[in-house]
Amino acid sequence: MGVDMVPVGHDLRETLESALSLWWLRPENGLALASYCLAGTDLRPTPGENAADFACGDGVNSFFKCGGRFAPEFDLFGGAVHPATSREIVSQGIDVFAHQADNYNPQIRQRPDRGYQWGTDHKPALLAKARPLGFYQHLLEADLRQPAAIPAESLDLAYCNSLYWVPDVATAFDHIVDKVRPGGRLVLDVMTDRRSALSFDALLPAMPQAWRDVMNRGRQNNNPGILSQSGWEALFGRNERVEIVGCRDIFPSAIAQIWNVGLRPLFPVLNRMADAIAAERRPDIKREWVEIFADLFEPVLRDPSALMPTGPSARLQFIIRRR
Repeated sequence: MGVDMVPVGHDLRETLESALSLWWLRPENGLALASYCLAGTDLRPTPGENAADFACGDGVNSFFKCGGRFAPEFDLFGGAVHPATSREIVSQGIDVFAHQADNYNPQIRQRPDRGYQWGTDHKPALLAKARPLGFYQHLLEADLRQPAAIPAESLDLAYCNSLYWVPDVATAFDHIVDKVRPGGRLVLDVMTDRRSALSFDALLPAMPQAWRDVMNRGRQNNNPGILSQSGWEALFGRNERVEIVGCRDIFPSAIAQIWNVGLRPLFPVLNRMADAIAAERRPDIKREWVEIFADLFEPVLRDPSALMPTGPSARLQFIIRRR
């Protein structure tokens, strides 16, 4: 199957600046989020549709992809993330965002037209962060490897961006299909085996292992279900209840390369530095920071091939119809 890259109507500069404002201390994530919005299909449920977000995490990215925007003063970082050091994150496999903070309060500038009925995740701390968004009517603690407590064939739209985080992707996929009514659709964002090639063990094997561990930050351990594009197509095709109706490249090679390095190794100390900035100075510093990265990233987002030749995609979005 070929891969489409078709923008769905977002304003590029506004999307990029808003994504960078949300992910300001991890600008590579802001660039990736903007790419997913611009190149991905519309994830908003139509009026009357019943939708679920499987492995929703803290919900901010899905909220954003559906048109939600956060106020500039909202900070995803600071005390809202685990205070672990880089070495602790690597050695202990800490998910810094699965950290419950009493003062976590997403300040919202614009809500999506419509939310989702269901959001599921296996980490209670992330579900607790998703709750104040008001984007999900029901939040369920559920692992992708087990059937979620959602009625069978009740969904018009099922979205999941984390299918490859479990080793048995076929079982997880079948569980999601079970929840979608005939005629409904699934939208699945998946990493491909190109993601494995971005590991610094593959890119720079001559560098010391400790250096590669800092750069990789354990990401390769989080993606046991990665397949090639043809592997994903074969996996989805084995289920006779569905058919693939579209496939989009939402993560071009140039953007994947920037994301692969980013500020990830510096983030823990950068977060503490930013948290120490006086409250009255923080907005101006954040605004200037966002503008600098927006100017750097906008040409890449407009034409990724200008930075480097387009190669196999590290992340694809499959649109699948339930028969």
